[in-house]
Amino acid sequence: MSIDTAKGELRVGAAKSLGLYVEVTANTNAANSNTLITCPDLKDKAIDNERFQDSFIWRKEGEWRLIASDGVDVPNATITVARAWSNNNVNNVTFGIYGILSLDDWDTVIDEAMQDKFYKDRVTIPLVSGQKEYTPNASWLQTKGQIIRMRWRDESSGATKPIEGEVAVAYVVDVDHGIKVIVPSQPSESNTSLIIEARHYFGKMAADNAIVTLPGRLAEIAVKHEALKLIFQKMGPGAKRVFGQQMVLTERELQSQEARWLDTDAHRDWSDEDEPFGGDPEGAFDWGW
Repeated sequence: MSIDTAKGELRVGAAKSLGLYVEVTANTNAANSNTLITCPDLKDKAIDNERFQDSFIWRKEGEWRLIASDGVDVPNATITVARAWSNNNVNNVTFGIYGILSLDDWDTVIDEAMQDKFYKDRVTIPLVSGQKEYTPNASWLQTKGQIIRMRWRDESSGATKPIEGEVAVAYVVDVDHGIKVIVPSQPSESNTSLIIEARHYFGKMAADNAIVTLPGRLAEIAVKHEALKLIFQKMGPGAKRVFGQQMVLTERELQSQEARWLDTDAHRDWSDEDEPFGGDPEGAFDWGW
């Protein structure tokens, strides 16, 4: 079952799973400023001042800071940031603390994790009498490798009583970061359109409330896997001792989730081809239906 997950939820879920995220809440304290916050629950999250060394603290979307060197004082329950917040409205605010990876790193991780994930989408192209070449009105449909199949949709009996059938022959050409579809022949019935079923890949998720819709835990596992890859880049061989087992288990689960939920089959009907079109759907080959 597909679920809607916001970018911020993906980040927090993956970071928690890796043991790299905790939350603390600043109380109302006269000592609080735009560089220092007092968080009584810090004593429940850290046993010493080294717990959050080289960590990043998040206040709200678009605003995060590096915790200052020696900036954590567990006995006094205070955290000092290396650079001041934009204002000192910090009382009764919940902060998220991220280890190892900054918020910019997490943006990169999420974009990398989502770029090869997709959901099935459909594009409707109204037919024009005598026309053979069409350009789909869908900016996300950028290459013929995304196409799964094409169908004729006849709504002569009404929009709620359509009759759909496979397109016998069609040719798709990649042009200027998009595609053109050439149909040698098309139905003569009115109220008939061309339907393209294709993989709709996710673009960059700019805001924390941007939504990704994927089945089960696929999105979170994909983000977790990319985070581990970046951690290994940052930490080098030392990462294996701490995160080696996590990496192995996460890779296995990601493979399982992708195999279960991502349909990678391209369904094609063949007839009257002059040459053997097809092959790798991601490769530079012509397609025929």
